[in-house]
Amino acid sequence: MIGLQSTSQSTEYLSTAEVARLIGIHPNTLRGYADQNLIEHIRLPGGHRRFTRQAVDEFVGRLHDRTIAEPTPAQIEALAREYGE
Repeated sequence: MIGLQSTSQSTEYLSTAEVARLIGIHPNTLRGYADQNLIEHIRLPGGHRRFTRQAVDEFVGRLHDRTIAEPTPAQIEALAREYGE
């Protein structure tokens, strides 16, 4: 992807859909975590989020440690309404 590569070393950026698929959660759940700054990400000019592999690995580690609470059904429904899914 143009503009998403670090000049010092190559950094792979993953989309919301890719990360959600990798870690087994719904994309809306991942968006909510990103909006709460629970997973490091960048925003592209069009509003799309991108995640580094390192950020994903750190996030998954915290999930396994249970330092991040699973969203409630009401939170999931609210995110689905907000993102139109």
